[in-house]
Amino acid sequence: MATLDTAQIEFAKCVHHPLGCLGPSLTCIRSLEQDDIPAKFRCASCNQVAVDAVKLPCCDQAVCNACSQTLGDDCPVCAHSPLDSTELKPNKSLRISVNVWLRTEYKKR
Repeated sequence: MATLDTAQIEFAKCVHHPLGCLGPSLTCIRSLEQDDIPAKFRCASCNQVAVDAVKLPCCDQAVCNACSQTLGDDCPVCAHSPLDSTELKPNKSLRISVNVWLRTEYKKR
């Protein structure tokens, strides 16, 4: 019988956590000052942490999931119109990087 290693156990916790991998880090996100957030991890619209980032189809900039839910007809970054929200794609590499960074920040606090 195979045993689970620590990484597999942590992954299972993340998958089954109601807030996904960011569950334990939400406290960390709320405690961050604007200057603490690296520019590459910021939402192009609200300038906060790009949680569950998606890529805008017109300019390839990343916005957080919350901002993606409230997009209008124009891109908030490049003003391209019309903005087709059905063309938004998950920014997988940014999501992974943000998750790793948040876990590191969470451990520091």
